[in-house]
Amino acid sequence: NSTATLNIYSNFIDGNFSTTATPTYYALVDLNAAVARNVFHNTMVLNNIDAANYSSCIAVYSGTLDLRNNILFNNSSDGFSNCIYLSGITRSTDLTSDYNNLYAPNTNVATDEPVSWSFSGWQDAGGGNKDPNSVSVAPNLVSASGASSDFHLANGLGGNADQSLDCLAELLSADIDGETRRTGIQGPYMGADEGATALPVQVSSITLAANRLDAVLRWSTATEVNNHGFEVERRSMGASTGSAQGTSTSSAQGTSTGSAWEKVGFVSGSGTSTSPKDYSYVDAGLAAGRYAYRIKQVDNDGSFTYYLAAEVEVGVTEKVLALEANYPNPFNPSTNIAFSVPENGRVALKVFNIIGQEVAVLFDGIAEAGKLYQQSFDASLLPTGLYFSRLEFGGKSLMRKMLFVK
Repeated sequence: NSTATLNIYSNFIDGNFSTTATPTYYALVDLNAAVARNVFHNTMVLNNIDAANYSSCIAVYSGTLDLRNNILFNNSSDGFSNCIYLSGITRSTDLTSDYNNLYAPNTNVATDEPVSWSFSGWQDAGGGNKDPNSVSVAPNLVSASGASSDFHLANGLGGNADQSLDCLAELLSADIDGETRRTGIQGPYMGADEGATALPVQVSSITLAANRLDAVLRWSTATEVNNHGFEVERRSMGASTGSAQGTSTSSAQGTSTGSAWEKVGFVSGSGTSTSPKDYSYVDAGLAAGRYAYRIKQVDNDGSFTYYLAAEVEVGVTEKVLALEANYPNPFNPSTNIAFSVPENGRVALKVFNIIGQEVAVLFDGIAEAGKLYQQSFDASLLPTGLYFSRLEFGGKSLMRKMLFVK
């Protein structure tokens, strides 16, 4: 009930309550009167309580809450229990919550009075975008119940189950045992324990760079054990900002929010190897904009680990009127044509044959300055010969020759 700022860091908090007791509500940490609470790197475990009761790992009624890098595990199976309970707190201004593992075997992981949320609902509730980089997985602990409870992370499926608990960055330099937390792309664990499971695949570096309308991922491994391969996942982060093209190096797991992640490619691994290996993947022909990428390393037994690169912006170019040479040229049966404009306005990109007949309109609409546009021209239904691409903008036009050879 302290009215001061509370800092709750790096604890194992056990709620092995009797299921026959009379209270109707249980909370491991009840933050009632504090003005501000910082709750970092804790492992909180609550046992299964009788369905006549309900429970929360952490409850907050006022003030502000900063909740990051925690494991909140409520093993109660009834529909009233949850990991987080909020009442009288404005989520948009008073709550900072991310990189947590929120796990409850029932359907609710959080309650924002009076509404209870599933994990996905909690992340998106009311546009609140809370815990965007959190997970909801059963934590693999040495022992999660009984008088001998031990909340250190334990080896699991493939010896690697705790890797799903990697988080963005250590908020404390040491864990509950005084062990130094990891940094970088194999960054620290959620919860109080840093964990001791050796990664079967040691990823040593990841870089992400833009090349016109392509995103280029490169990564290296130091060693590999039973490595099936790497799935490359992407999500759109929105429209281009018009800033210069650049290169982003990887950070630990986590990035800002955008569209849903989707698998865009797969690169086979090297199985078991004790020597460094280099990999790359090119995501080609994107629309101009910002994208985030992450790599999902998959073992032969199906277990996996995420490694996240940074965001990258593709398709940024000079604010000039330009019609680039098509590529490839000669072509069969399709080719790509790129253009840019000096200012926002209506533009048309058309294709004509050798006698001046219009055979295709590839673009007819508003284009934005500083953005590279690429259109595909398919000539599979046209005869072999010379064609011309023509860009029309603001009373000006540019033209280039193209050779179609079947």
